[in-house]
Amino acid sequence: MISSARFAPIASPATSFTRLASTAEQVSAVPAIIQDTWGMQPNLRAFPGASFALGVHAENGHSQSSPPILEIPNFLAADECAFLRNWATQAIQNGAQECDDYLNARVNKEIEQDGITQEGKQLIEEHLTTDGSGSSSSTNGENGQAPALKATDTGGFRLRVDQEVIETLLKSRILQLMSMERDFVYEEGAWIRPTPKTVVVRDCTIVYYDHGDGVPPHVDGKDATLLLYLNTLPEGVGGRTVFPEDDFAQLPQEGTALLYRSKTELLHYSEAMSQRHEKWIMQFLLDYDHDYQPGDTIVDFSTGTSYVWEG
Repeated sequence: MISSARFAPIASPATSFTRLASTAEQVSAVPAIIQDTWGMQPNLRAFPGASFALGVHAENGHSQSSPPILEIPNFLAADECAFLRNWATQAIQNGAQECDDYLNARVNKEIEQDGITQEGKQLIEEHLTTDGSGSSSSTNGENGQAPALKATDTGGFRLRVDQEVIETLLKSRILQLMSMERDFVYEEGAWIRPTPKTVVVRDCTIVYYDHGDGVPPHVDGKDATLLLYLNTLPEGVGGRTVFPEDDFAQLPQEGTALLYRSKTELLHYSEAMSQRHEKWIMQFLLDYDHDYQPGDTIVDFSTGTSYVWEG
């Protein structure tokens, strides 16, 4: 339960977050396989400590069988995480409506009466024990305190983030991470596609997970997912992001981000939370792939203007 007594009045974060302005230096630090897999090269040199937690051998940069997951520690500062938690808390307390139109692609596209597909049920049975901990050694909780994830679980309270918050705090940082000199377009409709000048933000939400909250296995169906952890959780209380097909789990650490492509790959779920613990995340679902060639005319349907892309 969210209590206003536990949160300070909302204020802009004091941290002035600066990154390297140039993206020209980043190419040599990124394995070529990432360009082939993602269609873009993340700017690792601008984010000290960033490394591939999955999909790339640390020693030689060669690809593994699993799709890559990039882990970025300290993507958000502590005061920025507090700012976002406080912003969401106040919005909820002021009566903000829960965002309930978010859909997952592979598992949730054919919803059965009890809320999940047969594939999702099978994965829950295979990768969760009766006490809610993972069945494999790399994804197993220590004390089994987290309740079992049920097929009917739909996640925590999902709140759509105001564009002003994104533009002020995060847009330039995300574009720098992606090594892109583009602008954000906020549109869920599939008829709006990314261009050489735009990244389409399909979904940006802050999610609050209370006791028992979790999300069944799903994929995100977009070119990129950026998952930001807004608080830290101890081992064994649930709340990890688990990729069962790839035998990998991420424990939330305040300020850490994960960047990955879960269009049809990297099936994942959020473990149910145990009692007396809560979890806060922020999630971006982004589309950036386009098929335009130099010389093509590109129309901005929101303004009616057009331009010829020179490449």
